[in-house]
Amino acid sequence: MSKMHPGIVPMKGKVLVHNIETGDKRTKSGIIILDDDGKDHGIHERWAQVYAVGTDITDVKPGEWCLIKHGRWSRGVPLHTPDGIITLRLVDWPDAVLLAAEHPPSEVDHG
Repeated sequence: MSKMHPGIVPMKGKVLVHNIETGDKRTKSGIIILDDDGKDHGIHERWAQVYAVGTDITDVKPGEWCLIKHGRWSRGVPLHTPDGIITLRLVDWPDAVLLAAEHPPSEVDHG
């Protein structure tokens, strides 16, 4: 994970995420789950890594991963970091977040 940019703190009830999943996904069994970029099919939740949290949020912390409801993230805003450019997106807490995990998901499992 990139080191956080000093001074960037989301407002109350907001989470900043980056590394949001994009593109088609393939399960271990070979099933392809299509990306939904502007399409009516393939709509699904997405994993994203927490970059920063509002001061009132204690359930997740930077570096963890959240599964976010489809379409409940903002447009991306580029941020220049020492590691390169990352894209930050704003998410409402807890309404848009389905679950959180310490480690990135290793595979897509849409049973």
